[in-house]
Amino acid sequence: MDNKLKKEIKEYCLINDIEDIDLFMSKCTKDGLLLDKYGVAPFLPKSQIQEVPVEKEVVKEVIKEVIVEKEVIVEKIITKEIDNSQVLEEIERLKKELEDKDLTINKQKKELDKQEEILEHFKNVTVNRRAQYMKTSNLNDTYLD
Repeated sequence: MDNKLKKEIKEYCLINDIEDIDLFMSKCTKDGLLLDKYGVAPFLPKSQIQEVPVEKEVVKEVIKEVIVEKEVIVEKIITKEIDNSQVLEEIERLKKELEDKDLTINKQKKELDKQEEILEHFKNVTVNRRAQYMKTSNLNDTYLD
């Protein structure tokens, strides 16, 4: 054997408190030969083979589908094409009617302004003139009696 290998085996025996180094070396050599010869499979004598009961735990996962009804409110915008020509004609007619009424109102306002100017003129004419009485007239005497 190689001196280096012997030295390593002796150090291993000292660390692990193995007293018989030669016996240990022969055992390691024999085990190594058996491993090399037969592989890693366990080769025990039949007297040492025992049946060990193995408990198997089987886990089954059961998936059940439960139907849950849920009311969902969905808002949808529904566009519907309608024949709106009648509505458009009605709108146009109402617009024209409104314009005619606006013209009438403006004419009436102008006429009212003219009437107010005439009234204002007559107020100014009657207020600014003072009546002159004759000196011999009796102002306490009423004309209608």
